[in-house]
Amino acid sequence: MREGDGCPTVIVATHEAPVHMVFPHPMQILGFNAQVRANPHMLRRDPYGSGWLFEGKELERIEIRGGLLTGEPARRWMEGEVRRVSEMLRSRKLHEREMSSAMGGGLPVDGVINFLSRVEIPRFFEELFDNEEVA
Repeated sequence: MREGDGCPTVIVATHEAPVHMVFPHPMQILGFNAQVRANPHMLRRDPYGSGWLFEGKELERIEIRGGLLTGEPARRWMEGEVRRVSEMLRSRKLHEREMSSAMGGGLPVDGVINFLSRVEIPRFFEELFDNEEVA
């Protein structure tokens, strides 16, 4: 990784399946956290502290904050996303007993990824995050 302008991208391997995650807007990349590569557990343990990935700032020519939601629109969006993820899991016919909470729109089930195959994991993340690299 080098500093400069671009869309920060990271490939996270989970359950031996590579998952590509792309920040959706170009930004000036000021730095990156090389410690996460050596200690990937930091991503989950402390994502807003020691597990940060990139440091950057928005480019002058691009306004990224305009698309952010707050208040009631943000709540409605989150509710819709919970329904969408529940349907995605339901369509994969995951083990009903373990998934009943998440599929019913309840709280997320820790370790839900354990119910996806190595092939399904990247597909699930692509569908979930609609990851398309921005040129």
